[in-house]
Amino acid sequence: MEETMASEQEEKIWFALAELFFLDSEQPQSSFQHVADLIKTAGWDRLKIRTTLVTLVAPAAAANLGYLAYPVIGEWGGFDRAAMIARIQRIAANRVRRPPWYFFLSDRFYTRMLRKLDIERLLALL
Repeated sequence: MEETMASEQEEKIWFALAELFFLDSEQPQSSFQHVADLIKTAGWDRLKIRTTLVTLVAPAAAANLGYLAYPVIGEWGGFDRAAMIARIQRIAANRVRRPPWYFFLSDRFYTRMLRKLDIERLLALL
């Protein structure tokens, strides 16, 4: 199977979504607006946003939120952009190699997590 390379714009959105939802701090409304503007510029719809968050960004970044995913102690101020993009690309490649049912439980888990993280706050700005 052929793996597709993400565009720079797509990588920018991945990273912005990771920082918006998975840093251990409350994000201001201006951060939500910034990400919404990136998404609008890219022409993404709500389904693409949700799918990207559930299948790529959350599996790469959710470990930072210990109370929702794994035990973590302390506050972490940010992600390393290159490492985060590389992690998301590995996840995307893994999803291409495996059948969709393989990810059923993790996709459900991350969908539920994103409801708790109030994804609707972002979607309302689109």
